[in-house]
Amino acid sequence: MSKTTTRSLQDYLSFGYLFLLSLGIIKDSIYYSFLGINILSYSNVLDVLLSPVIYLTRHIMLPLFIIGTILLAYVTVHLNPFLYKRFRDKRWYIKYTKRPIAELDERYAKPIPPERFLWMAASFIFVFYIGLGVGGGATMKEKLQSKTIPLDHTIVFVDKTAVKVTLIGHNNQYLFYAQKGDQHVTVVPVQGNVRSIVQLSQE
Repeated sequence: MSKTTTRSLQDYLSFGYLFLLSLGIIKDSIYYSFLGINILSYSNVLDVLLSPVIYLTRHIMLPLFIIGTILLAYVTVHLNPFLYKRFRDKRWYIKYTKRPIAELDERYAKPIPPERFLWMAASFIFVFYIGLGVGGGATMKEKLQSKTIPLDHTIVFVDKTAVKVTLIGHNNQYLFYAQKGDQHVTVVPVQGNVRSIVQLSQE
């Protein structure tokens, strides 16, 4: 007797969170590796666990892309069965598929498991995250080397020294930034060093 494994919504949400968590770690590792930084050595457990939530809330286009990708994968996976039911008796469709009707009847009679389109969506999202890491890291490295990176924040230290910088990134413990003319990234602990961070107005 064969067993059919059914997964609950909670299972899919847990898998999705772990998937995004893994992608966030990989993306950050790739991005900062272009800048000569091992980001994991500057991250604690809380930084890692919160990374999926931080990314989804920092860039509104990211959750929209993920939702859109899942919907697109769902439509793509269900498109062939829909077309088959609609055009099954058309000669041109039978000629196009180049498969016996009996074989197609058996194939499309089976219900489509959710995992099929979820795996497709996961593949798209994986490629997207890797592209962000590689593209973002390479672009930032090029800007640093050419000294064309714009200053976007002012960091005020506890001794009231204010420095205009390009804020590369941050987590709960460290800031990653570059000053004007720098070709390298400076890493400073937040605790006991930084008083405030002010975003510069873009004119």
